[in-house]
Amino acid sequence: LEDPYPRVGDPPSKIVVEVVNVGGTALKHVKAELTVTGEQESRVAEKRTLTNLTTGHQIGETTTSTGRSKTTFSGEIGELAPGQSGFPGEWKMAGTSAGIASVVCTITADGVDSTSYRTTWRFYPKPDAKTIAGLSYVPEPKPADTGEYLVGCYNFPGWHDYGAWSVLDAFPERRPLLGYYDCGNPEVNDWQITWALDHGISFLIYDWYWQKGYRHHEEGLHDGFLKAKYQDRMKFCLLWANHNDPGTSSYDDCINVTKFWIDNYFGRPNYLKLAGKNVMVIFAPNRLFDDMGPDEVKRAIADMKRLCESSGVGGLYMVACVWPNSQWIKLCADAGFDALSGYNYPSAGCKGMLAAPYSWMVDGYKDIWEQIAGAVTIPYIPVCEPGWDSRPWHGPQARVRTGKTPELWQEMLANAKAFADDPGHKLPEGKKLVFLEAWNEFGEGDYIEPHREFGFDYLEAIRKVFAPKSTPPSIVLPKDIGLGPYDLPKPKAVTYWDFSDPDARTWTYNHGGVTYPNGVMHLEIPSTDPMIWSPPVEIDASELKTLEVKMRTDAADNAQLFFGASRSGFCEAGSVRFATFGDNEFHIYTIDVGANPLWRGKIGALRFDPTSRPGSKAEIAYIRLR
Repeated sequence: LEDPYPRVGDPPSKIVVEVVNVGGTALKHVKAELTVTGEQESRVAEKRTLTNLTTGHQIGETTTSTGRSKTTFSGEIGELAPGQSGFPGEWKMAGTSAGIASVVCTITADGVDSTSYRTTWRFYPKPDAKTIAGLSYVPEPKPADTGEYLVGCYNFPGWHDYGAWSVLDAFPERRPLLGYYDCGNPEVNDWQITWALDHGISFLIYDWYWQKGYRHHEEGLHDGFLKAKYQDRMKFCLLWANHNDPGTSSYDDCINVTKFWIDNYFGRPNYLKLAGKNVMVIFAPNRLFDDMGPDEVKRAIADMKRLCESSGVGGLYMVACVWPNSQWIKLCADAGFDALSGYNYPSAGCKGMLAAPYSWMVDGYKDIWEQIAGAVTIPYIPVCEPGWDSRPWHGPQARVRTGKTPELWQEMLANAKAFADDPGHKLPEGKKLVFLEAWNEFGEGDYIEPHREFGFDYLEAIRKVFAPKSTPPSIVLPKDIGLGPYDLPKPKAVTYWDFSDPDARTWTYNHGGVTYPNGVMHLEIPSTDPMIWSPPVEIDASELKTLEVKMRTDAADNAQLFFGASRSGFCEAGSVRFATFGDNEFHIYTIDVGANPLWRGKIGALRFDPTSRPGSKAEIAYIRLR
């Protein structure tokens, strides 16, 4: 449904069915059949009169059925060329009582096997009139009382442009209730703070990026959370996402990053502390050990802690993310880390399978916690994961955990609570911490932010486990009080980007921090794999076969263009490389992309890697296809 949270009494919501030919040949007589089976009373409407294939009756604007209804829509698209998409009809549905409908969409075409997609639609009750009376802004948080438990949730601040969100277009069930939002919008953050606190989450762990002083993806924290009206109600800490290039860690860099933390975060009253120490989670302790060696890491950690203490902001409580590998676990304990935890364990309990049930993950996580906790004497903080399905980012061959449900998620949370209750897993001040991964890792498939498929169910599971005596909060949505929508505008599909035009600055850099001095895109290159992604494009590969880039770099190397039907479709075979000059002068590079046999059908996404030379610079005046 176009409305991700349809309430009883709302106007009928549009049913969106888009069929895409992802093959290499044209399809004929493409048809879609949609069957909706619901326990609630429903109303079905359609712009044109159609025949209900179940009953043979005509259905139109005023048809109503009660009880357990079953309605089937059918529409024909006709022919679809490779890469082409089409819509079989314009149908609408509304619920007149709260409940769930099961939906099956089956697509057929001549000469190919049929395919089906299953989902559920839920119709929610109207908001309580007393709750929303007089509200003109996000409701104030009413934190659920979790007692001695501190529940923290990782937050990926990478959702600040439409291009980043576009990977979810083929996965509409993941769409957040706030839409394709800018994570740097303070009002969006206020909704998230309220919903999180109301369901028992007491602090956020922001993914934070630093490589030798180069920082990126700060919009969500600096522009969004720290400028939100309710930010003082929510504690936060950082995860240093130091999955950096080899050789980039050093003693001096550890001291420099600590100074930055002291100057910008540790003095804030809502920064999370344990026993007066600022909590800092380290994503990749192995990067430090590989670059510096155990003795130098131990010296750096000791001096980082002393620096914090002498600066008057409190001490430093360092948590290392680890897997059950005794070598790394012992190194972390010996080096001075205060506790261990994890970011996620996507393969937990998978039994060697790429696609494995989420129920196995529930058991697998419990085993991992026990393995790590039993290997050292420093505490382990259990981390919980609501699922994994990274196909939007990594393509159809990615790892998937199947059959996830809020009920299984609640089981994992209960296991974590029992683990934290064990006297052998004590933390300072008797606190019992649990980490959740994650609020909004939509590309990886582990997210609990209210979304189209399960609404608030994943948050409700947290409240039920850690605040069982609390009252379920009244759910208020932006539309209930006249706020929103917060969706970023979809850029117009073009094939020419002249970066002197502000409207053309729609490409996304994986290291953030793009500037446009003198009307050109300026990129600082901190790693061996910098990349910029186009917004969604609609390129007919039979008509446009040449790439033209006006660019200058200060280090000779090779550039590479990737292309695919979507961002998840990038592969080495679907790319072209070309040599670049390093004379710091602008050159126009003309590349025959049509010579690549995979350049065919509809191209929906581009990725351009201007160089692989860390420490260099690149400037791009324009990119176009012709």
